[in-house]
Amino acid sequence: MERRKKAVLIWVSVIILVIGYGTWKVATKPKQAPPTSVATIHAQKGIPVTAEKARRGPWEHWISLYGTVESSKVVQISADRQEYVLAVLCDVGDLLSPGDAMAILDTREIKEKYEAQRAKVRELLDNYRRLQSLKKAGGASAQEVESALSAYLDGEAKLKELEIDLDRSKVSSPIEGIVMEKFVEPGDLASPGKVLFKVADLDSLEVHLVASPKDALKLANAHAARVNTPKGWIDASVKRVDPVADAQTGLLKVILEVPSESGLRPGETVEGQLKDENVAEAIYVPYEAIQRPDEGKAAVFVVSGDVAVQKEVVLGESFNGYVRIISGLDGDEKVVVRGSDRLYPNAKIWLQGE
Repeated sequence: MERRKKAVLIWVSVIILVIGYGTWKVATKPKQAPPTSVATIHAQKGIPVTAEKARRGPWEHWISLYGTVESSKVVQISADRQEYVLAVLCDVGDLLSPGDAMAILDTREIKEKYEAQRAKVRELLDNYRRLQSLKKAGGASAQEVESALSAYLDGEAKLKELEIDLDRSKVSSPIEGIVMEKFVEPGDLASPGKVLFKVADLDSLEVHLVASPKDALKLANAHAARVNTPKGWIDASVKRVDPVADAQTGLLKVILEVPSESGLRPGETVEGQLKDENVAEAIYVPYEAIQRPDEGKAAVFVVSGDVAVQKEVVLGESFNGYVRIISGLDGDEKVVVRGSDRLYPNAKIWLQGE
């Protein structure tokens, strides 16, 4: 009985010790500091920003426009004679070289006439030779020989005419170009003056761009032009800038001439650019750095130690993510790029990446 009491007392003591130890651990556990707020970080280190040195160097500004590729020379293709079309050998979009066959006319009747005339010419030649031999033997007069020769030559001339007619049975492209339109199918009747195809000359390519009338003065002062092609940007020349906007679209037309080796094809949509500014030395900054503190004004934040000083600037044109600074910067400043929208004059900043 006493053993049992001792065992119970031991277990009770163990439980009391465990509970006591646990209570002590909880009571003596160090308290964690509360998380630091964003406001506190900004107060201690400043507003996190990235900055970039203002750039100084050559500056170009290009006006980007869009339009389509056209050919200034489109050739209308017709047949030289009236015949039914036996076969059409090309379609819209096909690239042609000079002499490529586009359609074949039905020449069965001409071929029959040609074969018959060729056989007749052989007979006339044989008759002429026979009479020449007879004349030598005294069996034919000189007049008979001359008459046979004349008949043979007339037959040869008619045979040549039929050969020309056979050649004309093939409708061919006179230029290197691309088929823009097709107006014929097999079985149709072709005749002189009836247009069968329209072919755009690849040696006379133009790019027709459209522009807003507000850019008229800039376009008139353009120094150079270029077009984006499958081969990359290539130089182009300005052929014409219409001084008056189209009555229907309200847009100006700008026409550029491009070389035939550009890889462009009529009907394609392309981007063209005209350079209206070419400055030997200019100051420019990322467009993200520009802020608009007041309507009609622009400013940047310049890094000065650990604060951002706001400077008012006069802006020029922007291009490729940068904007030209006409005045307000010397070009040696470091301007805030990312994070500038959270700044205020003389705000404490924390430069990232340094």
